[in-house]
Amino acid sequence: MGGPASITVNPGHHTSDHNNGTIAEAAISTAAARLAELERKYSRFDPYSLISQINARAGSEIFTPIDVEMRSLISLADQLWRETEGLFDPTVGVLNQVWDFNAGKSENPDRLRDLLDKVGWDRVECDERGIRLPLQGMELDLGGLVKEFAADCAAAILRDAGIRSALVELAGDIVALGGQTSDAAWQIGIRDPQAPADSIVSVQLTNAAICSSGNYARRFHHNGKFVSHLLHPQTGQPIDGPCSVSVIGESALVAGTIATAACLQDEAGAQTWLDQSALPWLMINKENYCLGTIQ
Repeated sequence: MGGPASITVNPGHHTSDHNNGTIAEAAISTAAARLAELERKYSRFDPYSLISQINARAGSEIFTPIDVEMRSLISLADQLWRETEGLFDPTVGVLNQVWDFNAGKSENPDRLRDLLDKVGWDRVECDERGIRLPLQGMELDLGGLVKEFAADCAAAILRDAGIRSALVELAGDIVALGGQTSDAAWQIGIRDPQAPADSIVSVQLTNAAICSSGNYARRFHHNGKFVSHLLHPQTGQPIDGPCSVSVIGESALVAGTIATAACLQDEAGAQTWLDQSALPWLMINKENYCLGTIQ
């Protein structure tokens, strides 16, 4: 799902001490299979995925049927779109045809105006028939939700297997089951945007999730400054927001969506948004100064 994934289990810390290793291996295998299933379903890079089917039918009269799981994610996307006044928009990915962050360059900027006409979550049609993108060339991308949802799914599988101590990490979105030992929490480092190989602060995590979002991992130099992969759905320009935001919550989906939505705003708006969430948070601004309630 766009990055490294790992599942760490302490097999001696679940409900039954009998065949601990076997139980842990089976749970990890089941969790890995679930992650692969979600990848096949929601990846916009898989031409056979559900998302790709929806995108391929953009501009047609065909509604693509969706299940309860996807309806739940669509509902959450709609809620975030409304609460962020349109900044969180799952149709913004079409703008990557101008901003190529994989190649690290801007291509055909004169196309930006035409592509902006294909951005707009409010245009997406969703009813009992399924979902439809009304304009040819529109694209749906639930990447801002699915990775966090997947981390929660994997953690739930481990929990249901009776595992009491485990760590699920999907490209920086982390869910902790219990502590690392019965006496100690998991120690989680938050990356320093100026030196991503290092941690700027370490937090203790037990039975919770921590998710980080930021503009430092995928960016390139353009017109004398660095531009981030987070794009404004109304202007099509990279958003000049916080370098990094980390949030601790009861689930990765909650923590991750709040962190992502914060990074779509300027520093003042992000701080207000994070304060309103009433969750522990850490924001690192462009001066590499830390703000927040995470100690």
